[in-house]
Amino acid sequence: MLSKLRTTGEVSCQPSHPVFCANVHVGCVGPTRVATFPFQLRAAGTSGSIKAVGQDTPWDGLYDHAKATWDAQAQSLILQPAGANGYLRLQPNGQYVFRYYIGAAGVMSLGRCE
Repeated sequence: MLSKLRTTGEVSCQPSHPVFCANVHVGCVGPTRVATFPFQLRAAGTSGSIKAVGQDTPWDGLYDHAKATWDAQAQSLILQPAGANGYLRLQPNGQYVFRYYIGAAGVMSLGRCE
């Protein structure tokens, strides 16, 4: 998946759960009322973005100019928004973890990019 992203600059991503969760390491623990969303992930060089597909989200604009870090050892991509806490980590197999903080509370989403 990372090689496709490096080649095309864009992948489509779909969440596994309909809402963000307090923790998703062993299923959706502490489901929130914040809906997850499909998105386009773009990355090239040291910048990237995510854009929700067909809907407005609380994160609109936050990831427009995100810092992209290509981790060669772990073979992953990490996007971090410039003006907020959180990250999106894309693994080589296409799975992602999206972690964000609403106030002091962290919420998570898992999904897959193709």
